[in-house]
Amino acid sequence: GKDPGAISPYNGVKEKDIVLDVALNIRDLLEKAGVNVFMTREKDIFVPLDARADIANNTRSNLFVSIHADACDHEGVAGVEVFYGEDWPESNIDTATRAYYLAGKMDLNHFVAEGKFPSYSPRQEAFFFRLMLKEANRESKKLAKMMVKRLAEGLNTENRGIKTKNLRVIRRSACPAI
Repeated sequence: GKDPGAISPYNGVKEKDIVLDVALNIRDLLEKAGVNVFMTREKDIFVPLDARADIANNTRSNLFVSIHADACDHEGVAGVEVFYGEDWPESNIDTATRAYYLAGKMDLNHFVAEGKFPSYSPRQEAFFFRLMLKEANRESKKLAKMMVKRLAEGLNTENRGIKTKNLRVIRRSACPAI
């Protein structure tokens, strides 16, 4: 699409050319293992950030993974790092995500055992919504720790650790997201 992503200052490689290929290969591996995978894109097109999170929310996904290949001006910097949402301050609940839920476009039944969600007041629903997002962030942090370790070992590269960042696709996702 129109956004090339990061571009290496050393060899001109564009992020979009790497991550789509990686994502398609990961999709194939996961599907062979029996995982149901939803992609935000399967060809070189631009998908806005909000639309990416909306895909995860609309498909009632259990996990959202956004794959990137960052560039750095320092030649010696290498390795993998995994981001998750900030340790859950109230401000990290994206207002658009909250509005999305309150407009009835996000169903909490997906996140409640046996799909049984009694009728609660808006205040009670807001409490459960915050609780759900806080739990999703806890799961994101656990997954980030496991993922960065496995990536570093599997790629035989430096483990640059997990990091928090208030990234739009992460804060707009109601499921664990890295």
